[in-house]
This record gives sequence, structure tokens and C-alpha cells, in this order.
Amino acid sequence: MIYPQDMKRRALKEYSQAKIAEEEWAKKRLMPPSRPELFPDGPKVDLRWCVPLLPAVTLVLSNYYIGPHCSHGAIRIVLFYGFGTIETVSFVTWIS
Repeated sequence: MIYPQDMKRRALKEYSQAKIAEEEWAKKRLMPPSRPELFPDGPKVDLRWCVPLLPAVTLVLSNYYIGPHCSHGAIRIVLFYGFGTIETVSFVTWIS
């Protein structure tokens, strides 16, 4: 399935941005902003369920975690095209 791979790419992008920010704060020897720690082995992706609505249109519940106390998730409509996915409307969204 393509969608979990696309989710993993998005999670890795956010994870690497957080890692770079963390390293910049360490170089400046400043107190880092209060942010949760990151998983040492990278982000985790969780696809809970999906319901096909139309061909190439699916309703999904998915989450990704970049650290023990930092996660993003939503119930959303995902459009599939030949080489990937596009997340469109989110009905319920959470960030922790």
C-alpha cells in the first residue's frame, strides 16, 4: 500500500527537522525550547483503519509519532494517484 510509505516520508521529514533544530540548540549551548524528546530509531507510523469510499478515494484513521510525547493523527480522506497519495479533508485532527 502506498499511503503508509507516504506517511513515513512525511514523518521522517518532520523528524529530521526536529533533529536539526535540536542540534542547532546544542551547538549554541542554549537551553532548548521545551519540546518532547525524539525516538532514537526514527518516527513510527500507525495506520489504524481505512474504508474505501470510491475508486482511489479512501477514508483513513492514521497516526505518526516522532517521540514518546509527540504525535499527529487524523481521520481524513486520502486520494490515491498512480505514484502516491494526497491527504485532503481532515475531519478529526489531534496533536500531542
